Amino acid sequence: MNPPINALSDDAKVLPDLLGEVIKEQEGSAVFDSVELLRQGFIGQRLQPDATQKTELLAAIDTLDYESLDRVIHAFSTFFHLANISEEHANQQARAEIEESGQTWRNSFADTIGGFKQRGMSLQEVLDLVSDLNYYPTFTAHPTEAKRPIVLEALQRIHAQYQSLTQKTVSDSELSEIKHKLKAMIQIFWKTEAVRPSKPTVYDEIENSLYYFRESIFACLPQIYRNLENAIKDIYPEARGQSLEIPNIVRFGTWVGGDRDGNPFVTPEITRNALRLQQIEVLKEYARRVDHLSKVLTHSADQIELSKDFIDSMQRDQVRLTKYFGDKHIKEPYRRKLSLVKLRLDKTIAQVEARLGDGSPSYDPLAFKNEAEFAQELEVVKASLIHHNEANLTRGSLRDLMRLLDSCGFYLSKMDIRQESTLHSQAIHEIASTLDQPIDYYALSEDERQAWLTEQLLCTDALDYDRRQITIQSADIISVFELMSDMRKEVSEDCFGSYIISMTHEASHLLEVALLAKMAGLISTDADGTVHSKIHIAPLFETVKDLEHAEPTLESLFNNPVYRQLLRFTNDTQEVMLGYSDSCKDGGILASSWNLYKAQQNIVALTDRHGIRCLLFHGRGGTIGRGGGPTHESILSQPKGTVKGGIKFTEQGEVLSFKYNFKATASYELTVGITGLMKASLPNIVEDDKPEYVSMMEKLVGIGEQAYRALTDDNVATMQYFYETTPSAEIGLLNIGSRPSHRKKADYSKKSIRAIGWVFGWSQSRQNIPGWYGLGSALTDAIDQGGLETLQSMQSEWRYFQNLMSNSQMVLLKTDQEVAEEYSKLCSDAGIAERTFHQMKHEYDTAIEQIKAVTGVEQLMADFPEIGQSVRWRNAYLDPLNYIQVMLLGRLAKEEDRLNSQWLKPVLDSINGIATGLRNTG
Repeated sequence: MNPPINALSDDAKVLPDLLGEVIKEQEGSAVFDSVELLRQGFIGQRLQPDATQKTELLAAIDTLDYESLDRVIHAFSTFFHLANISEEHANQQARAEIEESGQTWRNSFADTIGGFKQRGMSLQEVLDLVSDLNYYPTFTAHPTEAKRPIVLEALQRIHAQYQSLTQKTVSDSELSEIKHKLKAMIQIFWKTEAVRPSKPTVYDEIENSLYYFRESIFACLPQIYRNLENAIKDIYPEARGQSLEIPNIVRFGTWVGGDRDGNPFVTPEITRNALRLQQIEVLKEYARRVDHLSKVLTHSADQIELSKDFIDSMQRDQVRLTKYFGDKHIKEPYRRKLSLVKLRLDKTIAQVEARLGDGSPSYDPLAFKNEAEFAQELEVVKASLIHHNEANLTRGSLRDLMRLLDSCGFYLSKMDIRQESTLHSQAIHEIASTLDQPIDYYALSEDERQAWLTEQLLCTDALDYDRRQITIQSADIISVFELMSDMRKEVSEDCFGSYIISMTHEASHLLEVALLAKMAGLISTDADGTVHSKIHIAPLFETVKDLEHAEPTLESLFNNPVYRQLLRFTNDTQEVMLGYSDSCKDGGILASSWNLYKAQQNIVALTDRHGIRCLLFHGRGGTIGRGGGPTHESILSQPKGTVKGGIKFTEQGEVLSFKYNFKATASYELTVGITGLMKASLPNIVEDDKPEYVSMMEKLVGIGEQAYRALTDDNVATMQYFYETTPSAEIGLLNIGSRPSHRKKADYSKKSIRAIGWVFGWSQSRQNIPGWYGLGSALTDAIDQGGLETLQSMQSEWRYFQNLMSNSQMVLLKTDQEVAEEYSKLCSDAGIAERTFHQMKHEYDTAIEQIKAVTGVEQLMADFPEIGQSVRWRNAYLDPLNYIQVMLLGRLAKEEDRLNSQWLKPVLDSINGIATGLRNTG
């Protein structure tokens, strides 16, 4: 199975060729011939469409028996897994070759720092910029990852072996041996089940998130800092004699085990254990690194002069050292010290593991109480090495360990808790109704609610309510705050990120959470009215209406003296989360993108007026319809003056495996993300967007949102078309996430379906309307009104608009109307099918025509040819899977018992394969 000419490098043909050999040997010539017939036939259709040949290809698909279909689907799915490895490696090799030539690859640290120097920035200005950065990827368990962990591990092994293949010094005999091993790995992978046999639990999702730290992040994170330091020293020679102490830039967050919005399976006990599992993972990494150091720092006591602090620490530990090690390493002080540190880490791990068991371990005096104790042990070793003139030895493995500790603490990644606002309101209502002087909280106005909540926060006495009268649901809400209080003591004071309130509509929604937190001891009030907080509360603005209402909501909070005191916990920083998914599902890509853009401007302007720093948290998914796109460009396209050194964003589902499954890819993604943040945070004078550009965007959004809502809002025909012509129902059966696909059971309205399922379904059928629908109508109207010149100026001058056009081109390129038309035939109502499909096709054709007029390109993605080329060759290989899926969905629709139909499994396999080929799901 070879990709089309020029799709990948010559080296990349190795993996598909080996796959072809495996298929022929393991499945026989009949399956291999079927795969080749479809592969060559649909590539031919892309090069020169032929209606007769296409009919023959579809007939060939229809005649395949169950076993053959299963193997053909598996063949194309496996090809995409291997092609992704080839493509990632080719990108890595290209960057390496650029570096070998003495040049810098685009958006690298060297390229970025070099650009700063050309702008006239001094070394100190660069260091000041770097010292204020906060790059905050946050892992989530949104159900869009179609690959099992065992599949990811197999791909890791294939990737590692494939890298050996391209080494310049490989001999012919070694090359033959590498290919032999690769073929064996592919053969095993061929017989590995790609789709999960059962729905994953939250614990499965926790383990999946920990996998990426184990496989790539622990290794590449310290290297990121070293690369940045080296770039600064290369560009600024005056820095070479200095020891650059770059502060912590990257910290990771997580929602896995903490996101309970719409997921009944995330219980307080699961959150506790998620934090413990994270702690065990990071402690094991520290123990491994300490063990390595103990075998490296083999200094003899006779050859060095230890620092006084080190000697004192050894004396304090003398009893422990003698008890556990006797005279072992008695003349090797660093080995002896680090052996004890390793033992203490092991004891700490055992203590946490015991908590996972029965939850009540015996206290072990050797276990570290917190990360500060561990850090002090490392610091005393570092200071002693410097004391006897061996500072250079502190800049390798020891520094890497200390860097990880600084980034990950004893918690690995900061856990956010997320819950929906109405549940907090319900809990407060129930609590208020049980007071000695009962209050009907629901009957209060918004102003009255804020006043009552503020009064309760200022009260020094605990809120005396009857917990026996609280519903189980509200008791569970209260328990979450209690576990937060407990786990800050058990794991780390820094183990939590923010408490995020989804569907935030009013300021009272944040004050409700504050009162619930106070009941658990996370907030306290002194007799003088001083309020102390150990929790950060963040609103999530999701729908278009919520985004428009964000400013007055925050204004009310910042004018509340009690709430302002709560912000002291985060040094007067307010985190605000913006929901890309729901806003796009709600109003379409134009309304979502522009309202998010304006909301950021308004929010940051508001926080500036109040002297508050704002950290914007972007709820991005993998697809354009959910805020996806290249990270570097996305950061640079944010409104000027809104980034200010810090950015937080979700890394969801399939994005995790694409970015973090391989060390080189993880390093690249972190690098370009940080450099994007650096550029976006430059201390420039912020200029307002040109009024004519803003006016044009308002017009575009008005027409685009109107067109999108006309298609989707309360349109029974469109929703019927969606459910019958996409594998949306089957996606809910695919075992890729613990969370339900709909907010309400048996409610199949647009409002009920989750944004992920909405985007996933449209992308599977190659229609992708959330990422582009409405754009054609909007651009046409603007151009007809004489706005072409303005639009072209926006394209050449405005980063935001450039990114919008670029992302729209990418999603349009992934859309295929010929394939989509086949899906449309699945609709039971021919009239609905014809009207809806042609309505969407007209908008699609119009969007492409007008984008070309605005951008001046002859073909989509001309500005990013590598991405365009990748999408185009993938389209040819996706065609067989799409047409097979259409045929299978048609057969499945005729079954009375779809859940037990023989055609269900191949449908699920086809979903997995298409998602892998598209490189995104939801």
